[in-house]
Amino acid sequence: MFVSCYESNLQDTLKVDASGNFSWTPSGTGSQEYGIRVAGYQPWRIPVYLTPGDREELDLSLLPDKTIKVKYAGNRATENEYRLAFSRLDELRIGYDLESRKLSFADYKAQLEPIEHDLQILLEQIDDPEIKAHFRQKQHLWFQNRRTVYASVLAMRLREGEATPDENFNAFVQSLDVNDPKECNEYMVYEIIYWQQAQDSAFRTEERKIDYLNRLDHLVSNQEMKNEFATKYMKTTCIVFLAFAGLLAVSSCGNRKTTEAETSVVRLFTVKNADAASVQEFPGRVKAAEEVNMAFKVSGTLMNVHVEEGGKVRKGQLVAEIDPRDYQVQLDAAEAEFMRVKSEAGRVMALYADSVSTADAYDKARYGLQQITAKYEHAKNQLADTKIYAPFDGFVQKRLFDPPTVVAAGMPVVTLVSGGRQEIEINIPASAYIHRDRMVSFHAAFDFLPGRDIPLHLISIAPKANANQLYTMRLSLPQDVSPQPSPGMNTMVKIETGDAAGKRVQIPSSALFKKDGKSCVWIYDEQSGTVRMRTISVERLHTDGTAIVTDGLAADEHVVATGVHKLTDGQRVQPMEEQSETNVGGLL
Repeated sequence: MFVSCYESNLQDTLKVDASGNFSWTPSGTGSQEYGIRVAGYQPWRIPVYLTPGDREELDLSLLPDKTIKVKYAGNRATENEYRLAFSRLDELRIGYDLESRKLSFADYKAQLEPIEHDLQILLEQIDDPEIKAHFRQKQHLWFQNRRTVYASVLAMRLREGEATPDENFNAFVQSLDVNDPKECNEYMVYEIIYWQQAQDSAFRTEERKIDYLNRLDHLVSNQEMKNEFATKYMKTTCIVFLAFAGLLAVSSCGNRKTTEAETSVVRLFTVKNADAASVQEFPGRVKAAEEVNMAFKVSGTLMNVHVEEGGKVRKGQLVAEIDPRDYQVQLDAAEAEFMRVKSEAGRVMALYADSVSTADAYDKARYGLQQITAKYEHAKNQLADTKIYAPFDGFVQKRLFDPPTVVAAGMPVVTLVSGGRQEIEINIPASAYIHRDRMVSFHAAFDFLPGRDIPLHLISIAPKANANQLYTMRLSLPQDVSPQPSPGMNTMVKIETGDAAGKRVQIPSSALFKKDGKSCVWIYDEQSGTVRMRTISVERLHTDGTAIVTDGLAADEHVVATGVHKLTDGQRVQPMEEQSETNVGGLL
């Protein structure tokens, strides 16, 4: 477990004793919020607000699904419960998932209302009026912010040609006071302008940041907020908005006729091969090729366990046994009855063969013999099942019970793992699974083998996704690796995907537009400095803003990525400066 405090850059490790208890005293002297984290579990940060002299208690229950049930105790228990609930709001995917794109604003807003209501009930239980007022404001702004996120949903629909204005959202935007920092923040302003830009395709003929500043000037009247929003959007602290806007107005007025008559400024994109070889990494875990929980088929008192944890076993070796006496008695009784019935049945069958006995008596004797034979064999099997033997060569991973424990049938007693070939198991998403036929190599990297990539052999890929929508992949480790990784070790698996036979390419989705119901792009001719329209075939659109094209484009061609809606065939354009890897988005 770990504890941290952002304000003081504190980071500490909490030790949990054998009873599951832990304690910690902060080194700071002031009132601060700390965060406790249990690696691999959610929530990833459990907030605890402390002031000098506070004594807070936490009850953490680690659940099988890797979540934590949290219960606070102490004078700030209610406040900390609210802090935890508020911190978990960011885990909500409402507005960021594909399902949100299908909703009207009224339905979208309705999804947030019960969450806000439940949080409000918890907020009202806080006694401190100052703290309550603080969080009431934060809560209100968070939900207003999340409602504003719906602008991205509408913008995405508009960019994909689904012109579906929502009057309810229009009314919500009109109700916002963008000049009040208690009602609106810079992210909400950005979302609103982004939505406005999506509705007005003309913005694509100018640099986006310039258009943003123009729209910001009209939308916000509070000069201090205007400068703050512009500064955060432009990623610099040296912008004075009025001076920038004034310069923009002078230069644009002086050159408007010449610019519009001769050229349009556009951003170009070099078409990329979507099927080029690529490497992806996924976390994995070493597993034994064979792992079995050994259990008795019958119940009884555990008499002997002949192996120890970590010990080596051979195939066929006696592992454990339960008290056989009751089963031996049952076998002796069944055997005696079997011999009696067998003798009687033999006598009746002999008489039937001499035509002295009837057919009915013969059938009864035969059926009786079959029945007692089955009973006798069952008793022998039960006695044999009082012992379990190793099914393969391997090692004892766990010894779960010691004599004289009473164990039920099917209850694991010993866990064995194979001592030979090891496997690695990873889970891959659907985006990787669909390209499984193009996977050409697999390598594993371990911390204890620095600088080495261990080649792996693919065993299988599950054809069905698990509950987390991931596909399980099994890979075998070579046996000549030294030292050999042990089951349970973590690793990173690199998967190389090779070239496909097709000619798929990738472009920004912003380069697409519709013409007569067909998908089109503008192709830039470097020699003439003009653009030509070309019809293409789009396979799919990705949520990261890219599109996969199967026909009509070739790698290394240049397409117009911005300003596509106001261009005409044969029009002269002026390409913008190429953005660098350190200037993503062209904002610097």
